[in-house]
Amino acid sequence: SPRIAEDIMPICSYIVFPHPGKKDQLARDLDAMDGCQTQRAETQEMLLLLTETQSKREEKALLDRLESMRDIQCLVLSFGALDDEEPAISTAVI
Repeated sequence: SPRIAEDIMPICSYIVFPHPGKKDQLARDLDAMDGCQTQRAETQEMLLLLTETQSKREEKALLDRLESMRDIQCLVLSFGALDDEEPAISTAVI
């Protein structure tokens, strides 16, 4: 696991694939969560989720909460700036 600087705020973006028919409700649920902002794809059944947390611990708690959401079919990390080094671009599927 990479070293996380205490004063760095983790910023990540995810591509979120909701279960069929759940995109709008999922977007509202995610937007209501602290540190989350969604952007809806107009032609696709997916969302772009941007997260910003105060620490690595908060980022882990947020990810745990995302993993437990029933309306999410697939969550793909597309970008993560988690420490004071270069940002990572990833394709981890949850």
